[in-house]
Amino acid sequence: LPIRFIRPSVNVLLFQSKISDKGEEIPTRSESSSDNDYFESVPFRTFEGHTSPILDLNWSKQCFLLSSGMDHTVRLWHIAKKGPLCCFKHPNTVPAIVFHPLNDVYFLSGCLDGIIRLWNIPDKKMSSHYPLNERDSRNALITAINFDRRGRRAFVGTYDGKITELNLNSNSLLEYHTSFDIKSNSRIVARKITSIEQRPFSNAILITSNDNRIRLYDVENFQLSCKYKGLMNQSSQIKASFSHDGKFIISGDEKNFVYFWETDAHYKLFNQHKGSLKKQLRRDKNDCFYRFCAHESRVTCAMYAPEALTDSEGFVKEIFVTADVKGNIKVFLNCRIT
Repeated sequence: LPIRFIRPSVNVLLFQSKISDKGEEIPTRSESSSDNDYFESVPFRTFEGHTSPILDLNWSKQCFLLSSGMDHTVRLWHIAKKGPLCCFKHPNTVPAIVFHPLNDVYFLSGCLDGIIRLWNIPDKKMSSHYPLNERDSRNALITAINFDRRGRRAFVGTYDGKITELNLNSNSLLEYHTSFDIKSNSRIVARKITSIEQRPFSNAILITSNDNRIRLYDVENFQLSCKYKGLMNQSSQIKASFSHDGKFIISGDEKNFVYFWETDAHYKLFNQHKGSLKKQLRRDKNDCFYRFCAHESRVTCAMYAPEALTDSEGFVKEIFVTADVKGNIKVFLNCRIT
């Protein structure tokens, strides 16, 4: 199981874990455990090239890796090569990058100059771009980007809490479609978008923002499907994400917790109850969560492994990884009934 780990330096370190392929249960790591229990003591590969802190990473399905940083560059790597394969220069810091989900010769980059760029990797040049500032007089600081699962639309999140949808036409050109603010009501100020994630096998996207909320949207009509509450995320670049099957959501938290929500639990609760109790429930709100204290400092990253294992007794064994602001990484095994 490859684990991606970013230190607050100019290097990207790739570690290999020693988790068994048979899905054997892993105990919670204690202070007396050796670092070699779960990770090799020597990195499998060290990529060097960035001259300033790295802000984002993104894997393709073909084991290519993109990295972006404060040195105004995006670099392309491959697990089998020691050095960068290509460098894409930008006029400013690049906080967000993502491969095209179906054709990884393309990728999107979001730069602090307010421009979204679509790059063609084999041609080593930009295929299209869209300046957000042309439609908004405010300074559009890009903080998150992603595609829909078909790669026909791109979603851009900004520091001022706005989501912009861009269409990608047949000529690989980016075109404006719509934009809207992510906030609970019209009386409050929208907060920074920290991540945009696709839901597996669905047309929904998950948006995390600095107002202590995670929201699920249907990208076909941009209706809010559900709002998930419970976590504390007011200033951190915390990113919520899905389990491999999209049935659960996982997120870190500024109070050292890891949170879990059942993605469709709000529908189940709403449909199961009748009368006065049903009036107290909302179809678009889910504040029923599981949580545990995973670290001694704020949990900036929590994510599931891309695949799960099912044993003969019908239990699904899922591995998830968490990391905190002090650079500590922990690996957990969760067992649930199919």
